[in-house]
Amino acid sequence: MANYLGIIIKKEYLQRIKSRPFIILTLLAPFLYSLIIIIPVLLAGVSSGVKEIYVVDESSQVDLRKYSNNDFRFITMQTDLEAAMSIISENENALLFHIPKNFNINSSSDVKLISKTKISLATQSTIESAMQQEVLSLRLKAINIDASTYKNLQAKVNIKAEVLTEEGISETSVGAANISAYVGAFLIYFFVFMYGGFVFRAVQDEKQSRIVEVLVSSVKPFQLMMGKVIGIALVGLTQIFFWVVLIVTISGILSTSFISPETVEGLSEVSGTVQNNDMGAQGKMTEIFGAIDTLNIPFLLGMLLFYFLGGYLLFSAIYAAVAAAVDSQTDAQQFLFPIAMPVIISIISISYITNNPDSTFAFWMSMIPLTSPIVMMARLPFDIPAWQIILSMGILVISFIGITSLAAKIYRIGILMYGSKPTYKELWKWLRY
Repeated sequence: MANYLGIIIKKEYLQRIKSRPFIILTLLAPFLYSLIIIIPVLLAGVSSGVKEIYVVDESSQVDLRKYSNNDFRFITMQTDLEAAMSIISENENALLFHIPKNFNINSSSDVKLISKTKISLATQSTIESAMQQEVLSLRLKAINIDASTYKNLQAKVNIKAEVLTEEGISETSVGAANISAYVGAFLIYFFVFMYGGFVFRAVQDEKQSRIVEVLVSSVKPFQLMMGKVIGIALVGLTQIFFWVVLIVTISGILSTSFISPETVEGLSEVSGTVQNNDMGAQGKMTEIFGAIDTLNIPFLLGMLLFYFLGGYLLFSAIYAAVAAAVDSQTDAQQFLFPIAMPVIISIISISYITNNPDSTFAFWMSMIPLTSPIVMMARLPFDIPAWQIILSMGILVISFIGITSLAAKIYRIGILMYGSKPTYKELWKWLRY
């Protein structure tokens, strides 16, 4: 029997990359992703107008006018609450901040914010922050401490993390490592399940249409299964390659065309990332890029590619076997749920693993083939020992070979079985044939 593996791979690859859904998703997804990044930056530079906050202070202690800015203006009203509420009722956007007569700066008092419509969390937080600063100022004044003196006494300590290597001491960034861990783990989760699902549906479609009966008369079932798995893997790599190129290109064009330095500065001030005026947006961006430079990007990208391929090939072989054994996706749930459980546990455990990358739990989770693609991507930014990486990679490769051979046995028998719902006992018999 001729070797048709290359023909099947080519057929699966070309059939999908020429399809309209593939082209639309490949072109549209990077554009939407870039908009998700760009739109918040653009909106940060758009002013929604000054929101007026009318303050009725019956205690005659508080003056919030000095906390007004480009977005909020505090206006002190020399009137009682009832008269103020009648004025506010005529203005849809105005807010009324009421401070009662029994207001005490040393206790939690019942201050109220009144509006005609529900306010945003950001608005409430801004008013709370202004009130907290004013109360602090009043408390300092009560004990004869100058506010500027108190501010100078406050200490801000920036800890620079470094690691000791054989080459010497090198700088690292805990924040960048955590972000990289989450991004890598979730990318593996997303891609493995998405492209593994493609394999499942492809096998199901051929089985239900009975085309497979004609195919297996000329092609070995193992070649048919592996042709689908490898062909769709190449589709995934092609799509990822185009996504990376398009995202970088589109983001660069949009940022150059629409984002001015003033907009970036505005975003930094809104998000609270600029801690002082001397640093500015440019300094903060330098800090961010410096944190990224502490990561071994080429190594992490290489590992992302390996664990994507390893995880995909492992899970897609199982998906292909399950799809061949059952007649519908409903029947497949009893087999797919136990397979998905290790992946779900891996995702749930990411927070613990990033906080304890060298723990025994993290080590064994990064060795088990069904969890290692996700867990290892969460551990890699934390410079784990090289022997653990090599061992994990070796176990994944060996497991793929072993599981693929077992999956092929199920595929070979199940692909021509119709009208029955196989049990675990029957699958065990198929494995022994």
